[in-house]
Amino acid sequence: MRPPAARHDRPPTAAVFDLGGVIIRVRVEGMFEYWSGITGAPAERLAHAVLADGAYREFERGEMTPCQFHRHISGVMGIDLDFEQFRRGWCNVFDGLYDGTEQLLGDLSASMRIVSLTNTNELHSAMWRPLYDEAMSRFEAIFTSHELGARKPEPQSYHAVLDYLGEAPANVAFVDDRAENIEAAERLGMRGILVEDPADIRRSIRKMGAAV
Repeated sequence: MRPPAARHDRPPTAAVFDLGGVIIRVRVEGMFEYWSGITGAPAERLAHAVLADGAYREFERGEMTPCQFHRHISGVMGIDLDFEQFRRGWCNVFDGLYDGTEQLLGDLSASMRIVSLTNTNELHSAMWRPLYDEAMSRFEAIFTSHELGARKPEPQSYHAVLDYLGEAPANVAFVDDRAENIEAAERLGMRGILVEDPADIRRSIRKMGAAV
C-alpha cells in the first residue's frame, strides 16, 4: 500500500527520469543512414517504412525477440540484412550525454532518490548501459519497458516504479520529453516536468523546491 497523497507545496523526495532525449542524445536518423550505406536504399524510405509499421513498440515491450524483430524489420524495409548488419544499424542512434548530465544526476542523488523509466529494447539496452555506465550508476534503479512488459504511457509501467519507490505520487517528479508520457504521470498524481531543453531540468526541479 502506498503512503497517502502528499502536498504539492513540498519539494519532491524522488525523481523519475526518461533516458533518450533527456539524459542521452538520440539521433534516430543514424540507423537509417547506416542501413542506406550498406544497401543503397534511400534512408528516407527506410525510415518511413519502419516508423509507419510500429512493430518497435512490441519490441520495446519484449514481445518480440531480437531475431524476430530483425526478420520483421528487414521485410518491412524490403532489404536484405544479416543480423549483425541489422544490429549495428539499429544501435547507431546514441550520440552521447547532454552537457551537464552527470553533474546534475550526481547533485540530485545527494538530496533525493533518482530512478529511470525508459521505453527501450533488448538491443539498445545492451548498448547504453555500458556506454554510459558512470551516468547510469547514479540511478538507484533503471526500469526498462522490455523487462516490464509495458511501455510509457501505459499505466502499468508507472505503477511498477511507484510500487518500487513506495512514495506518494505527489512526492515524485517525473521528467520526460514527451507530453503524452507526462500527462499519464500527472494523471497518477506525479509532478511532471516536460523537457524541451535538457539544460532547463535543474531549473525546473528547483522550482519545485528541491535544493539542487
